[in-house]
Amino acid sequence: MKLENALYRLDLDPKRGTIRQIRDKRADLDLIADPRIAEPFRLLLPLPEQEANYIYGRDQAAPAAEKTRTAAHFRWEGPLTSELGRVYSMGVSVHYELIEEAIHCRIDVENRSDLTLAEVWYPMVGGLTGYGERRETRSFIPCAGSTCEAQIFQNFPESMGIGGGSGNTYPEFHLSYPGQMPMAWVDFYNPRRKRGLYFALHETIARFGVMRLEMHPGVAHNTAGDNWPRPEEIEPGAPVGVLMNWVKFPYVEPGGRFTGHPMILQTHGGDWHQAARIYSAWFRSQFSVVDPRASWLHREQVYQDVISLLPEGNVHLRFRDIPQFAQDGLDYGVKALIVSSYNVGGHDAKIPSYDDPDPRLGTWEELKAAIAACHERGVKVFFFVNLQPVDMALDWYEQELKNYVVQDRWGIHAMHMGWGMGTLGARLGYTRRPLVPCNPGIARFREIIVRQLVHLAEIGADGVHFDKLGWPIGLDFNPLSDFTPDRGPAEGILLALRETLDACRRINPHFVISCEYWWDRLLEFATVAWAWHTQLDHEPALKFTFPEWMPMMPVVQPYAWNVVNNATRYGYQVMVGAARFSRSMQDPPMRPLSQYIAEVLRIREELVDFIQFGEFLDTQDARVEAHEDVRFNVHRHRESGKRACVIVNLGLKDRPVKLRLKGNHKGRVELHAPFKKKKTANLPLQVKLPPRGLLIAVEQ
Repeated sequence: MKLENALYRLDLDPKRGTIRQIRDKRADLDLIADPRIAEPFRLLLPLPEQEANYIYGRDQAAPAAEKTRTAAHFRWEGPLTSELGRVYSMGVSVHYELIEEAIHCRIDVENRSDLTLAEVWYPMVGGLTGYGERRETRSFIPCAGSTCEAQIFQNFPESMGIGGGSGNTYPEFHLSYPGQMPMAWVDFYNPRRKRGLYFALHETIARFGVMRLEMHPGVAHNTAGDNWPRPEEIEPGAPVGVLMNWVKFPYVEPGGRFTGHPMILQTHGGDWHQAARIYSAWFRSQFSVVDPRASWLHREQVYQDVISLLPEGNVHLRFRDIPQFAQDGLDYGVKALIVSSYNVGGHDAKIPSYDDPDPRLGTWEELKAAIAACHERGVKVFFFVNLQPVDMALDWYEQELKNYVVQDRWGIHAMHMGWGMGTLGARLGYTRRPLVPCNPGIARFREIIVRQLVHLAEIGADGVHFDKLGWPIGLDFNPLSDFTPDRGPAEGILLALRETLDACRRINPHFVISCEYWWDRLLEFATVAWAWHTQLDHEPALKFTFPEWMPMMPVVQPYAWNVVNNATRYGYQVMVGAARFSRSMQDPPMRPLSQYIAEVLRIREELVDFIQFGEFLDTQDARVEAHEDVRFNVHRHRESGKRACVIVNLGLKDRPVKLRLKGNHKGRVELHAPFKKKKTANLPLQVKLPPRGLLIAVEQ
């Protein structure tokens, strides 16, 4: 059974309902090396006495099939038989369709059994051995604010290590979305062929799931360079390749229905950057993204952060001292300040008691006066809060809050965590405050949080930062949730953000939020984020896909010159928490770096339409010849189309640099560097970059 259009020829197995072959016509290439391991679906129907009760689509009778030239529909009307030999009344439909430039795969399930449908596995496509040559194929897997380093077709990773036991015969790798993945796509591309395969789930419902890969026939552990078994080691005739699919956990009750959204396979030219453009175009067709220019916080390229009161009682900043703290930053051009911990108990303690300022810091009246004094200086003030975490040591917890805590399938509360700071025992985790996450999908819990944040808006706060939004974002079986287990935490976060903005903007129309998390759906409410990019370098997957996204890079030590430079390179914010969030920018050891920040801020403000509001091109459109200590990124002005290449030297030696811009071989560039006058030069540009140096070449 074949489906065909100008781009693909799709060969389907009518007896199994699986994909046998995908022909990429533009590359004249078959993508599937061995179709025998493909499966049409799997379903999980847990029994009271046995959780593992899978229905394997491969073991069922042949489905009914219908097709047109570009679409096929397979139907298993049931009954279906599980691995335990039990028979259930279930209906399954699997759809394949060629739509424009993509292959769409979808699954629908009718649960006519008397059990809950816990897992739905989309069609498992494979086995793949790369896009063309296996060892040439690169894997690009967005993870957190960057990427996962796994290279599937050279060193297949295992999510459940050897010591984890059994459960799956073959090595298995999976990542959650929302959760570990910021976006629901991955890409496998071949740099030599300049083509790749985009694999995604285009889902408009906020619900938990995983992207899953399975490797046949297994891996060669402890093999340097490549853990795929050699051909001569494999049993003759054994299937070889990677299976890939998406899995959902809908927990559909008897009589209910699961309707899947499209799993996408799409070949493309270029590398992962083109895959990012595909996902971005789809996402923007379904969801809104905040206009960065509408957010005062996005416009601020640097802000200060201070943890006023640690959970162990250490006082760093009282309310009456906030205006001077703000002035200390303003002396270096910094016009925003986040107050982390104003509430009773201090940072991440006695939460969610956000209506009660800690008396060691001052009163509501003193805090209100401090905010007003900052505003008179032209400094915005926002506050650190949490959404899900609550303190188990509160009487309030026993009286009410424990009812809203995330639960597993057996009604057991989530494991408590915490972030101790003020003593060594707390930092080791032994004496930290015990925090557990609640489900914002419970309306009463959201009301508790939002009501208190309104009070902050009433005393003049310009916004709030929601911390720990990713803890947790998986399944919650709390019976009070307004959603199914897979949707409660995720949908609850989106509702909480929307309700906070709606309520607080009735008081202050310019009230904003930022978020500690990297989930793409948060871009509907905030572009400013905390993703803790503390590494020397990373693949900016989310930033390239959504240039509006602006995470921060933290400066907490007086020698963080390269952090400031790297933040400029990527177009990220700089969060200054001097002396590990305990001092201002006027702290004597910080003053040299503060002066440098002021100078970089001056340059960034001049180039704001490139770096802050421009289009982030990553390393595209430029070629830099230099030592490996030298890194660069490119930003494009959205109106003029001119480019700015930000080049940094992360090392401790002078490094010669040669820059070329694509399509501009002999043009002029304007050079910006800290503490130096602007000057112009010709392309190709040849300069020497000093240690920890920063240079921005702007196309004229």
